[in-house]
Amino acid sequence: MRNEKLVRKILKTLPKRFAHKVTAIEESQDFTTMMVDELIGNLTTFEMSLDEGESNKKKGIALKVTSEDVDDEDLVETMNMLAKNFNKFLKIFNKKP
Repeated sequence: MRNEKLVRKILKTLPKRFAHKVTAIEESQDFTTMMVDELIGNLTTFEMSLDEGESNKKKGIALKVTSEDVDDEDLVETMNMLAKNFNKFLKIFNKKP
């Protein structure tokens, strides 16, 4: 099989994330002179730069946790507010036909 056919077949089988690189190679290179090793080297370099860019995007965030002691008074107050709002909800819900 000639180099030109092999290079074209390799370019056709690449995934979509290589589309820009394939277009650039097709426009700038003459397939009759391009060797398969040269193409694979170009694609490997491009893939490494893609992977490097993706690893920079996936940086996580470390969050610091602080705990507060909940007083019994705060808990009682919160429960009272919850009960009051729930009673309001029930009154409104029961009025609807």
